[in-house]
Amino acid sequence: MLYDFSVNDNKVTVEVSGVATRTLDGQMEQEKIKAAAEAFIVLQAERHGWDELSDYLVLNEGGMDVVFNRLGWKPRFGERSETT
Repeated sequence: MLYDFSVNDNKVTVEVSGVATRTLDGQMEQEKIKAAAEAFIVLQAERHGWDELSDYLVLNEGGMDVVFNRLGWKPRFGERSETT
């Protein structure tokens, strides 16, 4: 899935991998995927700087997990249990 955003008068495209949109409850809703893509842009800009932001970003599973954590959403596949 591709989402286009306007950032500082530039177009930034975020490709969201299909696998990254799956959760324990099933497929994420489009609105939530778009919100995650937008949050991913902010995370990347904080990491690299707004002036160095790429015009094409890929949001994969690992990135989606970081976005979920940043937005305070429950983990995509529930809490991991610790075994001893």
